[in-house]
Amino acid sequence: MDVYRLATIGLAAFRLPLDALAGRWRPSERASEWALGLRFPHEDLSGLDLGARVAFAAARSEALWRHGIVIGLTSGGRSFAEQQRLFDEAVSQYGSESAARQWVLPPAESLHTQGRALDIRPVKAPAGSKPTATATAFTAPTPTSGGTSNTGPSTSAPAPAHPCAPTPASPAQRHTECRFRAAG
Repeated sequence: MDVYRLATIGLAAFRLPLDALAGRWRPSERASEWALGLRFPHEDLSGLDLGARVAFAAARSEALWRHGIVIGLTSGGRSFAEQQRLFDEAVSQYGSESAARQWVLPPAESLHTQGRALDIRPVKAPAGSKPTATATAFTAPTPTSGGTSNTGPSTSAPAPAHPCAPTPASPAQRHTECRFRAAG
């Protein structure tokens, strides 16, 4: 078993009654965000818009409590220049703009530059985890260690049998979609 995952879950479980007794709003989310903040101390959600931050916190709280999945942020909101640099690197790596667009979008088209997309880890959930209905969809490019999150109701295929199973996303985007219902 993953010691870091178990420690994160244990810390959140320790913090939960404290937040509940203090009468804090959404104590399970607060406890999980506190524990995940200790697990991933260099995460920076500041570049994300409010809706993306709230959806991400709710989805990863549910992933932690219901499935034992620890989701971390690899990157979120990016400047136009940073997104352009990533796109240019992908063009160099894959040989053409059309091939690069399967992995990275140009800044004018990327939701990262609007603070409405984020890259997450891990791509795969622990064995034995169960999916739930979806209100927030996280999608991850399959060949990378992170993924892109598109917040809001999912309009793609029904929830896969596994929370991070490949789904029929856009043919131009080779994505694996991880679905979790936002905690209410």
